Amino acid sequence: MKKCFIIGPLTEGAEADKRADWVYRTVDEGLKPLDYKTEHVRNINIPGVAMQEITRHLVEDDIVVADLAIDDPNVYYEMAIRHAVGKPIINLGMSKQPRNLVTDLLRHWRKLAFARYSLNGQTRRRR
Repeated sequence: MKKCFIIGPLTEGAEADKRADWVYRTVDEGLKPLDYKTEHVRNINIPGVAMQEITRHLVEDDIVVADLAIDDPNVYYEMAIRHAVGKPIINLGMSKQPRNLVTDLLRHWRKLAFARYSLNGQTRRRR
């Protein structure tokens, strides 16, 4: 079985948790028919060794999906590790993200953009 690791903001709160769950479900549903096992960075909760486990996923897993909808330095750091080992990464982002230094730097990278996401189970996706 192939492995997919999902990285995204570690921001806490009800809305952030719902968004992370939505991203996980959407990616998992899309990759399951292709025989991928998905794991989200938020599910790694091993005290003291979390960064080692995250780094292992970034280096070893077949695909990494990066949720770029919210600016988060951890996501950019994790993306840099993945790029350093030269393995595939899929970037997800909002179709209308506010411009800032980071989005200006990343704008030349391709990303799958979505306009909206629904938290009530009726997902609307846009590519």
